[in-house]
Amino acid sequence: MRINLQPGEYIVAVSGGVDSIVLLNLLLNQFNNKTLYKFTVAHYDHGIRQDSEKDRILVENIAKINHLKFFYQEGHLGITASEELARQSRYNFLFSLQKEIKADLIITAHHQDDLIETVIFNILRGTGRVGLSPFMNNSNIIHPLLKFKKTDIINYANLHHLVWRDDVTNFDLKYSRNFIRHKIIPMFNQAQLEWLIIKIKRMTFLNQQIDQLFLSLFNQNDKTKIKKSFINNCPDLVAKDFLTFWLRQNNLRNFDKKAILRLYKNSQLLETGKKIDVKNNYYVLIEKEYLALNYYKC
Repeated sequence: MRINLQPGEYIVAVSGGVDSIVLLNLLLNQFNNKTLYKFTVAHYDHGIRQDSEKDRILVENIAKINHLKFFYQEGHLGITASEELARQSRYNFLFSLQKEIKADLIITAHHQDDLIETVIFNILRGTGRVGLSPFMNNSNIIHPLLKFKKTDIINYANLHHLVWRDDVTNFDLKYSRNFIRHKIIPMFNQAQLEWLIIKIKRMTFLNQQIDQLFLSLFNQNDKTKIKKSFINNCPDLVAKDFLTFWLRQNNLRNFDKKAILRLYKNSQLLETGKKIDVKNNYYVLIEKEYLALNYYKC
C-alpha cells in the first residue's frame, strides 16, 4: 500500500480504529524524513461510549512511541448524539487545531468503502451534486486511502501486527451509516461496486471543474464577496448551488436549503445596504455590485 504526499506539516486524525491506525503507520513508514514531513496526531473523544478513553490511551501511546505531538479533545456528546453532530464536532476540533498549530493539511483515513457508503447515505438524504463526491481533497483536508478497500486495510494491519480498537457502535443498526454498511452494500456484487466507483470518480472530476469555475467568479481580492449580477442572471438552481459553494468556501456549514432559498430570493429583492441573516451570527450585506459575507461582532 503506497500513498502520495508532498512535504509539509500535517495533522493526522487518529480515532484508534483500524483505518486510522493503518494510515498513521503508512505515513510513518513511507515519510520518515522528519525535516520534510511533520506529523501531529489528533484524537477526538465523542463521549458516546463508556470505554472510549481506552481509544485515546492507545492513540496517545502510539504517538509517544513515535515521538509525535499529540492533541485530543473530549466531546461529552452522550449516547443520544446524532451522526451529524458527532461528525461536525470532530471536524470543528480538527479545524481549530489546524489553525492553532498552523498545519498545512488534515489527513483522514477515509477509504473506498467509506466513499460508497457516504454516497449512498447522501442519496437517501436527497443530496445535491457535492454529496456524490463527498471526499474531494481541498485546501484543508486530504484522503490518501480512498483508492484502497477495507479488506486492503485489514490485511495490511494483520500483516504488520498492528493493534487497534473496534468501536462497538459501528455495528448498531440504529445509525443510518451502519445500516447502509451492513445491510445495503452487501446486496451489491463486486461488478456493481466497481461500476459505482467509476461513476463517483467521474462525478468528482466534474465537480472539481464546476468548483474551479465558481472560484473564478469570486472577488479575486476577497472571497467573502461575490457579484450580484451572476446570481441575478443565471438559472435559479445554479445560483443556489453557487451560493452554497460560496458559504462553504468561507467555512460555513450546516445551513439548510431554506437558508439558501432565503438568501437567493432576498439578494434579488432587497435594496443596497440591507442585511440577510445566514447562520451563527453571519449575515450577507447587499452592496451595489456585490454580496458581502460579514460577521456580527458581539
